[in-house]
Amino acid sequence: MRGSISGGFVRKTGDTMTGGLTISTDTAPNLTLNRPDGVTFIALRMSHAGNPRVDLAARPAEPGFTIQQAAVADRFEINLGTGLLSTALIPLSMLRREELDGENAGLVTLAAAGFTTIVDVTAAANVAVGDRVICWADVTGTKGATSGTVILDLTDQGTANVQWAKDAISAGNTWQVNLNDVRMLSWCTVARVLTAGVLTMRLQGASFGSNFAIAAGAGELRMLILRDGA
Repeated sequence: MRGSISGGFVRKTGDTMTGGLTISTDTAPNLTLNRPDGVTFIALRMSHAGNPRVDLAARPAEPGFTIQQAAVADRFEINLGTGLLSTALIPLSMLRREELDGENAGLVTLAAAGFTTIVDVTAAANVAVGDRVICWADVTGTKGATSGTVILDLTDQGTANVQWAKDAISAGNTWQVNLNDVRMLSWCTVARVLTAGVLTMRLQGASFGSNFAIAAGAGELRMLILRDGA
């Protein structure tokens, strides 16, 4: 490589330049780094106090772009054909917009009077279009003297609008419970946010044949919101 910096020249491979370098040109690309033999190579190395810290490596096969740490271990890779990450760790905190949970404060008795008996209501959360909302309920209760069906129903409230994984949330939230049985009912479902706003989830239920008694703290509802974008 040969270039002029304040009248001086970089004469050959291995020379070191001192001072900043500015490339000013109206052509693209501004700088091309080529490896004629087509093998993997370190295209750029960044050092701190003389110690290598980060390497940007180019590969002939995908993933084609790699960031390596000082020990030349891959830490970040991108498949240039698809734009997908391979070696990279994304912490849950970057995906999670909010996580809320709660439980019933007092005794709740589910009866066959429709879905008007509320087990628990989550706090309100702000959601954006495209966010995914994962809800799961764990309810432990005691059936009365007659066997029958216990149904749990989850309803979204607030200004946001969601689309459930199933249009009619009926599968997986209906249980046949024998008389006098103590049963844990667990249920999980997911929704996609169609309209941004404030979202609250309400868990309610009904019991047929006889009541289903849920002691204080035995009905839990959790809502995990995964962000779609910023």
